[in-house]
Amino acid sequence: MKLKFLWINSACYEGVLIPAVRIVEANDGFKSDIIIGVLMDDGGGGLKRNIEEVSDLIFHLMKIKSGELLDYFWNRNSWWVELSLGEVRIEFQFDDGYFEIISFEDFERIALKWNDFINSSPDLTRVVEFDV
Repeated sequence: MKLKFLWINSACYEGVLIPAVRIVEANDGFKSDIIIGVLMDDGGGGLKRNIEEVSDLIFHLMKIKSGELLDYFWNRNSWWVELSLGEVRIEFQFDDGYFEIISFEDFERIALKWNDFINSSPDLTRVVEFDV
């Protein structure tokens, strides 16, 4: 799968740029809108809230990777993410049948790149594309 991170104009606030995720190439069987949903779900709190929540995620990913934690449950506004070294399960809170399981390594890579991106200066010309 190939992901693209970019800054777009907010539909709600004129002159405000928000981070966005797009799927450039999807893998067979991968529910790509799930990764978009979990990364962009700021619960209406905007970029500041997204940065805070993703920072918390990165902290716990590193604890799991180092063996200090066996697992962690990360909650977004509409998504649950169950983290463990073996796998990551992303589930829509309102339909427990709608979920995706990806490797810890792939999820960590996505989360670290997303964290770097949302902490960069908003710029319509800034685009990050990478393969997972």
